[in-house]
Amino acid sequence: MRMKCKRIISLVVIISLFVFSSTNVFANYENCDENKLVGMSYEKPTEKSEKELKSIDVPSNIKNLSNGSSYNFSGSCNASHKLYTNYLIRGAYDYSIVIKNNLGKTQYAYVVQDSGSILKTVVISANSTKSFTLPVRQKITTFYLEFPGECNVSGSIQGLN
Repeated sequence: MRMKCKRIISLVVIISLFVFSSTNVFANYENCDENKLVGMSYEKPTEKSEKELKSIDVPSNIKNLSNGSSYNFSGSCNASHKLYTNYLIRGAYDYSIVIKNNLGKTQYAYVVQDSGSILKTVVISANSTKSFTLPVRQKITTFYLEFPGECNVSGSIQGLN
């Protein structure tokens, strides 16, 4: 009987540790609703990943925006971490990028080349829309958008030529 009690107590302790440690893993996203992300992710995009494309997984494909095609995105989060566009973008020499800031405060966005270098820093005033053209040197140049910290954005990227 005594051995049975020890096993039950050990099992309760192990289950408790698992539950409390799992809670901490997801605490960073507690104020986020991943179901409301469209074309965005909590992970940086990479073309080398084998994971299936889903909002909360690492994106694995390149979005080719040649011939005037466009890519739409939207997402928000109250927690202090980053959101990224789901795909690496490429296929044109120039891109028209529109970002709408739906927050009541200034927000930053970074256009980041897949190597990690920042191509452009964008400051978007509270409750406003910023439009700009991004020229790149080669059609094979790949980039993504990064939104650090609290954000609520929507927008599009369109290949121009």
